[in-house]
Amino acid sequence: MLKPYGWVAPSGFHYSLITIRLAIQMVMVGLSSLRGATRCFHLISEFFKGGSPCHVVIQDWIMRFGFHKLLKPVEWREDWIYLLDHTIDFGVKKCLVVLGVTLEKFRQNQCKLCHQDMEILAITIHESATAASVQETLETVSDKSRWLNLDSYLDWAEKVLCFGKVNMECIEREKYDSKLAWLNDFKPYLKEWRTMPDMLNAAKDDVKIK
Repeated sequence: MLKPYGWVAPSGFHYSLITIRLAIQMVMVGLSSLRGATRCFHLISEFFKGGSPCHVVIQDWIMRFGFHKLLKPVEWREDWIYLLDHTIDFGVKKCLVVLGVTLEKFRQNQCKLCHQDMEILAITIHESATAASVQETLETVSDKSRWLNLDSYLDWAEKVLCFGKVNMECIEREKYDSKLAWLNDFKPYLKEWRTMPDMLNAAKDDVKIK
C-alpha cells in the first residue's frame, strides 16, 4: 500500500516530509531548542508515528533549510530595502547579515514588519566591519537578485531564437520578425549570460551532494 505523499521520505532521507517539516517548525516557529524538539517528539510518540529524530538530525535539517533560503532566487525589483546587522561576532571576525523587504510590502504593512516579511539576502563573514566590506556584500546581493532570475529569461530567449530557425510561411515570418527579431541583437551575449546561472546551479548541486 502506497503511503500518502507527506509520509514518504525524500531521497537520501530516513524520515518523512511531515516529520522534517514539524521538526523545523518546532524550532523556528515554536522557539524550541534542538534537544527540546527531540523531547517533544518523544512526548507525542504515542500518537505521532513519524519517528523521533535526535537533535543532531534536526540541526542538519535546519541548516539545509537555511542554505536553501540563501540560494533560492530573489525577485529582481528596484524597490528593495536593505536592513544590515553587524552585531554578531564569529570568533574574531564579524558576521554581516543582510535582510530585505520590498518598499511595496513595507507600505502595505504600514511600516510594521515581522520576520515573515523579510527575505534573507546574504550572510557574510569579514575580518572587520568596514564600509568597503559592506559595499562588497551589497554589490554581491544586487548580482544575486539579478542572476538568479536570469535562468527563466534565458530559457525563453533560447527557445524563441531556436523557433526562429524553423521554416515558416511568409506571413508567419513577418509576424515573428515584427515581434521578436530584436532578440537577435542579444544572441552574441546569451552564451556568456548562460554561464552564470549554470555555475550557480553546479555549485548548489556540488554542495548538496557533499
